[in-house]
Amino acid sequence: EKKDERGNIMVAVANYKRLHAQNAAWIEAVRTHPDYRNRGLASKLLASIVDMAQQEDKERKSQIVSSFSSSSSSSLSLSSPGNINDNGVFAPTNILTCTIQSNKGMQRALQKVGFVPCNIIPTLSFAKLKELPGWAADDSNA
Repeated sequence: EKKDERGNIMVAVANYKRLHAQNAAWIEAVRTHPDYRNRGLASKLLASIVDMAQQEDKERKSQIVSSFSSSSSSSLSLSSPGNINDNGVFAPTNILTCTIQSNKGMQRALQKVGFVPCNIIPTLSFAKLKELPGWAADDSNA
């Protein structure tokens, strides 16, 4: 069992990153200790991250409104890229993540907090890639 600096057992973790230029946030590497699975911990962790992103949006919106009231619209667009849409309306952050199709538990956790599938990302295994011309280590065409 892995413990933090205070001696607490770490039972669920996730990585969260703001992507300000894309007006997005990224969640990845959501993990629950095997002994603590099926207790809703991943859903609670994801809900906390979504709440944190929404709170950051509220704080960012108040900064933008404050900036708007004290400066011209041209400086507003420079000081707040990605948070004002083309119509001049504050746009909340998109929160993105991905998981493999076989990870049904993660899909359920994501759905519980409001995530919906938006795309399927095709993948190619390295073994299949090596079968293509020019990709094998001993390929004379490489």
